[in-house]
Amino acid sequence: MTKDSYVINVVNVKDFKGPHYYVGRPSPLGNPFTVKEHGRHKALELYKDWLGLQYSTNNTRVKAVLNDLSKDLENAGSIVLSCWCTPKKCHAEIIGEALIALIKKRGAK
Repeated sequence: MTKDSYVINVVNVKDFKGPHYYVGRPSPLGNPFTVKEHGRHKALELYKDWLGLQYSTNNTRVKAVLNDLSKDLENAGSIVLSCWCTPKKCHAEIIGEALIALIKKRGAK
């Protein structure tokens, strides 16, 4: 599969009834930066930096979940990530970008 052929759906956990991977708090990929404290835009910026740091410094819990999800996405071609934010901008979108980057890094075509 190519990068453009992967499908990542971000859904609201409250409303979605199908199979999904929960990435909200308190999951290992939950955003530690709250909208209440930082505002949505800043919380997402901080999360993107935090996620990269967790991966690069070998946070084994975060790294394992990202690697597992990226392999699931690579194998299935699609994945459903759930959180409470959607339909508003959500850190799950950043996770989706990270999953694509991991697949690309592994050299999947």
